Amino acid sequence: GVYDIINNLGSLTARFIFLPIEESFYVYFAKVLERGKDTKLQKQDEISMAATVLESLLKLVLLIGLTITVFGFAYSQLALDLYGGSMLSSGSGPTLLRWYSLYVLLLAVNGITECFTFASMSKEEVDRYNFV
Repeated sequence: GVYDIINNLGSLTARFIFLPIEESFYVYFAKVLERGKDTKLQKQDEISMAATVLESLLKLVLLIGLTITVFGFAYSQLALDLYGGSMLSSGSGPTLLRWYSLYVLLLAVNGITECFTFASMSKEEVDRYNFV
């Protein structure tokens, strides 16, 4: 009951904020980086540009994720009280939402690093990853 509500509320940020960023930059990295080709054989200006974009993107999602974490810890009880009344805001609900807001930060970093990794992997590496 309560866990499902917390999971659904917490996943909204991942779906509406981080997923579009992840999908857009997967396309960007897939166009800039050549799959299956060693980085030493690719154009170095494109590699350095992709690295700069990855660094900036990680800083951005860290900033967004830290903001969500800070406000999630501070206002989780109020948010649950507004959303579902005292039934959700009393008991384990606020604690679950606090920890879920920290989980959102980890999801943000994981999503961006995953999109970069999959865009730069060769077809064989992706097949091997999906097999495991």
